[in-house]
Amino acid sequence: MAQHAPVPPEFHRMRRLASAILAGLAVVYLGTFVPHSTPQWILFVRSMAEAGMVGGLADWFAVTALFRHPLGLRIPHTALLPRNKTRAARTIAQFIDENFLIWDHVAPQIMAARPLRRLAIGLTRTGAARTVATEFATLAQTVFTQVPGRADIAATITGQLRSALSRAIRPNDLAQAIQVVFQGGAPGKIVTEILVQVRHVVETNRDSLTKLVQDNSRWWIAAPVDRQVVRVMMAGLLSVLDDLIDETSPARIEFETKLDQFLRSLQNSDTVAAHVHQGLTGYFASPEFEKTMGHVLDHILGAGDDHQRGVEMLEQVIRQAASAIVRNPDLEQCLQSRMMTGVSSILDQMRPWVRGYIERVILSWDDQDLVATVEQQVGRDLQFIRINGSILGAVIGGILFFVELAFLG
Repeated sequence: MAQHAPVPPEFHRMRRLASAILAGLAVVYLGTFVPHSTPQWILFVRSMAEAGMVGGLADWFAVTALFRHPLGLRIPHTALLPRNKTRAARTIAQFIDENFLIWDHVAPQIMAARPLRRLAIGLTRTGAARTVATEFATLAQTVFTQVPGRADIAATITGQLRSALSRAIRPNDLAQAIQVVFQGGAPGKIVTEILVQVRHVVETNRDSLTKLVQDNSRWWIAAPVDRQVVRVMMAGLLSVLDDLIDETSPARIEFETKLDQFLRSLQNSDTVAAHVHQGLTGYFASPEFEKTMGHVLDHILGAGDDHQRGVEMLEQVIRQAASAIVRNPDLEQCLQSRMMTGVSSILDQMRPWVRGYIERVILSWDDQDLVATVEQQVGRDLQFIRINGSILGAVIGGILFFVELAFLG
């Protein structure tokens, strides 16, 4: 057990007061035997002092017996707390479990405290989101780079991202995104660059095309004829590509019109959507996707500039989320409801552990430490029991004296 706090001075002061009252009653009681004659008022004082001593001694014995053997005598049913430490530990743990860890009692306190809002307000303050983002990123970097099983962690994260993206990205949304991209670049850089690359591929593969024509030509056709055919085909194909690359040519304008119509049809075509979905599924299951995700994780969790950019991105996300919670009570309520569901589940799982933990801690205490801990909490009040016992005993002794005097004369 950790070193307990010193007993408060009030405890010692009240114990000295209670002992002084008991000693004073004893002195008064003995003093009433000094005079040779005993008038009624001395007998009255003796009765009060005698009853007060009995009450004070009885309460001293009761209070002392809770913690130790009075006067060191092993009287039965004394030193109750050390002797019943196991039962006390079980009772205290049960009391806390049944009165403080009940969800019906805990939930209103959490709701009234609005912890999510308090957290959000704290995160909007200068430096708070930065600190959280830095600590989280550092922890993630440590787990990802130093903990054994890095490949398993990366595979798990990649699997979760694959599942999330598969559910989040709909073919129609992707088709719309493709349309926006191409419409933003056509007529212009995107389409022109594609056409230029196509022309370059055709131009550099002229010999391969000639060989392909010759290999598939009839035997009676001479090779010069095949080469001439290839030249004519290449000239015509390159001429068409040159017209398409020219953004002001009729062919290019018609091409862009057809491309725009095709892109618009992507959003309404079930066949195209099916192909897009199939393509996404194939990509998510491919090694290229895992490799890409691995590079992303390395950049985000790596050291240096990439790690710093990851921290800045996470800080921005945290700050924006916190600001949204502060501004939007409905969002706060929604998130708090989800949080309460999680806390309820955690509390149900933790209650047996907390109960056992309290029992183990109390049982681990040394008997002297246990007594000192309890005494520093309730010792002062227990001394009032002794004081009240002495005073009440003296009052009752005085009343009984007058009753006896009245009836017996």
